[in-house]
Amino acid sequence: FNVKLTWENVHWAFYSEPEFAYYLLDNCTSDNVYFTLDIKQAMQAGHLAEEYIEATRGRIVNVHVCDYNDTVLCLPGQGSFDFQSLFQNLKKIGYSGPVIEEVYCPDIKDDACLVASYDYLRALVSYI
Repeated sequence: FNVKLTWENVHWAFYSEPEFAYYLLDNCTSDNVYFTLDIKQAMQAGHLAEEYIEATRGRIVNVHVCDYNDTVLCLPGQGSFDFQSLFQNLKKIGYSGPVIEEVYCPDIKDDACLVASYDYLRALVSYI
């Protein structure tokens, strides 16, 4: 049925540390183990997104993005996260799957700012 099982990195769960992906892939006999990268969760766990990208050995099938300044969440393009580096690192592993803006109501002032955020990410992806 083309269903892929994915583990999402979540700062308070088993997969809060990148090392969990190494452990899982080294000890799991199934080929149907993939990963969802959530950059907000990486930040909340105190890790760089690149650490999770490396640990998952090219098995990322979904990416969730938002932006942040320190630990304050905001729309992509309004914070300090280096999306260009993220997209370059994803390209290096051959990632061509979805990138989902996982944003929160308090950060969306109006439709125009949400569209601007989308356009910002789209421009970066098409540039790389």
